[in-house]
Amino acid sequence: MLEERFDPLEHPKICDDPSSGRKVAWTLTEWQESRKWFKQHVAVYVLNLATDTGRWQRIETQLQELGVPATRIEGVDLREPNSLLAAKQSGWIPDSFDLEQAEMHAHSTVKKVFGLRGSLGCASSHFKAQLQASADGFPVALVLEDDTFVQDDFVPRLWNMLKTELPCDWDIVSLNSKCPFGRCVSKQLARVQPDFNEREKDCHFGVNFGTHGLLYRTERLSSIRQLMQNATFDKTRPLCMDLDVALAAVSNRLAYYAVPAVQYPGFMAHMNKEFSSTRFAINKRRH
Repeated sequence: MLEERFDPLEHPKICDDPSSGRKVAWTLTEWQESRKWFKQHVAVYVLNLATDTGRWQRIETQLQELGVPATRIEGVDLREPNSLLAAKQSGWIPDSFDLEQAEMHAHSTVKKVFGLRGSLGCASSHFKAQLQASADGFPVALVLEDDTFVQDDFVPRLWNMLKTELPCDWDIVSLNSKCPFGRCVSKQLARVQPDFNEREKDCHFGVNFGTHGLLYRTERLSSIRQLMQNATFDKTRPLCMDLDVALAAVSNRLAYYAVPAVQYPGFMAHMNKEFSSTRFAINKRRH
């Protein structure tokens, strides 16, 4: 039998390559211009649970060393009493969302779902950060999770990508995307598309994992947030409650781009060896 290679990315030679993320010898002028641009245009937010003080201290110290100021967004912990009600009152979770109904669907899904409170808390934290970004009004908002390691040349790399590669229609960019699916459009970027090989009921699960660094076009955040919340808080599709899965599922309805995680060292890395996943841990506890 003749076997044919299947590439989840169209034109993979363009961006699905570790060398696309190699370090660059930035000039002094490029460093100066990029830092000035970053200060004027980019606001950085870090999601961090109140119990994870060590994670915040680590990433705050690293960002300070890079000259990147960051605002801490306290993560939503749905293990806490009345936290669901508070999240609904604040607009991070739709008022109509029924967690008990969602958990019932989670128990009957084909793909095993351990629990939802970790995933819902993580997603709610992202929506909390989006609302803060809209209020602050910087043109670009970067939301980081606290188990993210940002590369030393992050500022000029981001400046250069937005200036030379990112299409003008962009809404969101994931700066570290595992299992990317879509089409390479430049050396560092793929245009994300839903994987219609997977069932809609399962939220087309299986591609574009990771929300460690999400870049938003702030002027579009209101419509982006509504679209993402509609997908994420669908009680009949528990797999959508992981924000990265929901985002990939609606990627044909917004301009979503991603940097394949295979690029090294790239923009950032996930510190999975140093920090275990709080989201998974809370999901497994279930209550």
